[in-house]
Amino acid sequence: MNALKIMKPADIFSLGNALLGFCALFFIYWDQLSWAVAAIVLAAIFDLIDGKFARRKGTANDFGRELDSLADIVSFGVAPAFLGFVLLQPRMLLVASPVIFLLCGIIRVGRFNVSSREDFYEGMPITLNAVIFPALYFLNCADLCMSLAFLISAVLMVSSLKFRKPRILR
Repeated sequence: MNALKIMKPADIFSLGNALLGFCALFFIYWDQLSWAVAAIVLAAIFDLIDGKFARRKGTANDFGRELDSLADIVSFGVAPAFLGFVLLQPRMLLVASPVIFLLCGIIRVGRFNVSSREDFYEGMPITLNAVIFPALYFLNCADLCMSLAFLISAVLMVSSLKFRKPRILR
């Protein structure tokens, strides 16, 4: 099966999401953390657009959902975890929290992909990290606060708590 033939226009936004997450990694590497955080936030906007566009055009499919999930792991799992690693690396004990966060984010997306829930999310959606960690960064959150936020987010993502789907996503 030719991947380019099964791609839909909404999938371009999913790829844009992934590209922005990847750019965030470069910005972090280059110590341009504000730009990295901006890229993560912009990735969230692309993530919102891709699903909305696919549903509105009636082109939602399994391929697009998988593509979206892979992009989400890059932008809302790997990029925030790398940001946390860079911010927390002087304190090696705290560096464990972004690693745990990343693993829980991957588990979260995997569970989402096999879930058939339409009315709510089980566990906190990984995309909420596009709001949480940029906000904490711009609030100049202390290292311990940031580390705790990674751990709390990790637990919430793999929890059985029900999170209501926003109307914009239905």
